[in-house]
Amino acid sequence: MDVPRATIAVSFARPADQRLVREQLRAHGHQVVTVTAATAGVDLVLLDLPSLHRHDSDFLRRLKEDDSVFLPVILAIDRRGNAAAWLNTGLIDDCLRLPFSKAELISRINVFIRLRQRTLALAEKSEEIRALVRSSEDHIFMLDQESRFIASNNRAQQPGQDGSQDIIGRRLDQVLPSTVAGTLQRAVDEVLSTRKVQTLEYSLAIDGATRHRHLTLFPVTLAGGRKRVGGICRDITAQVETEQSRFLLAKAMDYTAESVIITDRDRKIIFVNAGFEKISGYSRQEALGRSPAFLRSGRHDAAFYRHLLATIHGGRIWKGDFVNRRKDGRIYVVEATISPVFDEQGEISHFVSVRRDVTEERRFEKVRQRMQRFEAIGTLAGGIAHDFNNILTPIMGYSELSKSLLPADSQIRDNLEQIVLAANRARELVRQILTFSRQNGARRLPLDIRMVVKEALKLIRAALPADIRIEQQIEAGKGYVIADPTEIHQVVMNLCTNARYAMDEIGGTLKVRLVRVDIDSGRALSVPGLHAGPYLQLTVEDTGCGISPRVLDRIFEPYFTTRGEDRGTGLGLATVHGIVTGMDGVVTVQSEQGQGTIFDVFLPAVEPPAGVGQDGGDLPVTGGNERILFVDDEPMIADLGRKMLGQLGYAVTATSDPVAALELLRKNPDCFDLVITDMTMPGMSGMELVREIGALRPALPVIACTGFNRKMPHQDWNKQKNVRQLLMKPMGFKELAQAVRKALDTGVP
Repeated sequence: MDVPRATIAVSFARPADQRLVREQLRAHGHQVVTVTAATAGVDLVLLDLPSLHRHDSDFLRRLKEDDSVFLPVILAIDRRGNAAAWLNTGLIDDCLRLPFSKAELISRINVFIRLRQRTLALAEKSEEIRALVRSSEDHIFMLDQESRFIASNNRAQQPGQDGSQDIIGRRLDQVLPSTVAGTLQRAVDEVLSTRKVQTLEYSLAIDGATRHRHLTLFPVTLAGGRKRVGGICRDITAQVETEQSRFLLAKAMDYTAESVIITDRDRKIIFVNAGFEKISGYSRQEALGRSPAFLRSGRHDAAFYRHLLATIHGGRIWKGDFVNRRKDGRIYVVEATISPVFDEQGEISHFVSVRRDVTEERRFEKVRQRMQRFEAIGTLAGGIAHDFNNILTPIMGYSELSKSLLPADSQIRDNLEQIVLAANRARELVRQILTFSRQNGARRLPLDIRMVVKEALKLIRAALPADIRIEQQIEAGKGYVIADPTEIHQVVMNLCTNARYAMDEIGGTLKVRLVRVDIDSGRALSVPGLHAGPYLQLTVEDTGCGISPRVLDRIFEPYFTTRGEDRGTGLGLATVHGIVTGMDGVVTVQSEQGQGTIFDVFLPAVEPPAGVGQDGGDLPVTGGNERILFVDDEPMIADLGRKMLGQLGYAVTATSDPVAALELLRKNPDCFDLVITDMTMPGMSGMELVREIGALRPALPVIACTGFNRKMPHQDWNKQKNVRQLLMKPMGFKELAQAVRKALDTGVP
């Protein structure tokens, strides 16, 4: 075996011996230096007794001072020297008796050089291990079989302990609180008995703060079979607190109503919360690993998604609405914010999407906008209707007046009859316009609408083709609302006709239900226009083709129709909307293409009246000699009224100035038996004139006439005790004559 070259310090008293030994060692490749008081960096020291005596008594002790590394010292003595005495000092490792041979010298030197090299290697390895243990953030220690600490690095932070030196020689129960020590002792016993690794976690209160630890205990067998237990204790407080924070965050996200989706950079879902499950209908397991694209409804085009992806991949936040599809196929709308998440290098690693279900909000907003649009259209339509009615009034009136002056066989009379018929058709069209604009001035009374609905369904059933089946559910009990029977009939007919057209090609089932419902405050908030309280709910449901979202937003607009020109005017649903809202009701619609449509009409319910007054019926056209004041700001209409009523024998004073009419009454309140007044006039409205008349002479009957009056709903004029009747322009000769006679002959409105 080769012996590594070494540095050897040599000191012999006789120069010849010094020279001989030096040459022999150099011949074997060793470096030879002289022994001095500060000898250092050598691998072996060889000296004789006289040379040793030249040094002080602590010379050998200084040589052996570093006990971590073995430095062999060989002493050359004569034959009489006591080798055992020197060896017993512990400072001399071997004695070489003089004279010695070269072979003996080299043999002894090689043995100790090998031993020296081995101890150096062991010391280096030991130092490496100690350095690793010292540098570890973990507490590394060893216990004996009595659970005493026999070794430890300087990470032994325990309650009341400053470091490893405070725990060496102490048992577990002397270092740790009893509850923790007991748990650890059981684990130590398990390691000693089974020789298997044990792991556990525990907590300690240190300096007023709770620290969390993870401990690994493992068996150690030393030389001679001695059993020990090694331990590695890691502080996991940060990890535990992070995990607790994550748990809290996950719980918080599960309790929030919003849907939270986290995806990786490739937009694969790695997390969804409970809000996502509730809103979408999909479970976590069904969503994880998929792209959020599986929620798409098809309502957004490719450009929409290109813009979205370009925004978030560009590191910016995207905000907007998604129209998605639930697991059950229903469409829903979410208000979404998608934010990129950046890693430590500033690269996008994830995306976080927070989505709030705004389906009802958006529907509410659409209804509100639609109602505002209807209000604007209605105001415009009402204004046009007012002017048109004022034009129709003289056309119809003068035609009827002229017709009455001609013989029955006159061709001119026939021509005038056609004018009257055309004027009547125009009047009905205007009334439809006023209905959807809620300005028709219908006289509404407590009405049990169940019979009206049943009568309308009889007509509908007769008109339905064989492949459309009708089902009706009319709830027994109280079915009263404040309504005009003609309007209720119109609502039912229009909704059922609309449903019939939706099923023309495929057939199906038409379901009509009428039930009384109590709307609570929560539901009232979800439907614009509804208030808490009792309602009659009329539902018309079909199994037809459904309505597309684009069309659904416009179905209540006047003149909007998806049917051909010969299949409707486009006023049907607009009329329904006008009638219902005019009764302080609400109409809603739900529809999916291919799945049918449901219309719900909510009308405020009232208690049945003690008795319902009957209408006067169709009165004959009779005249009289009473005095009538006729007021209309249109001179042509005022003159027409004077002529028509004058032909019936009445004494008529006509004026187009309401202020002048009031002055006539003030001068002589008893000079007239009846006042007929328009309601929309410049300078003084008809309502103001009615109030002034009531103050002057409360018993003087008044007939109010209007082409429309958006400021005067029927409830307002109905409160005026002197108003006997409201006439809608254009009124015909017979209608005016009957109204006048009824007002003069009736003691109460």
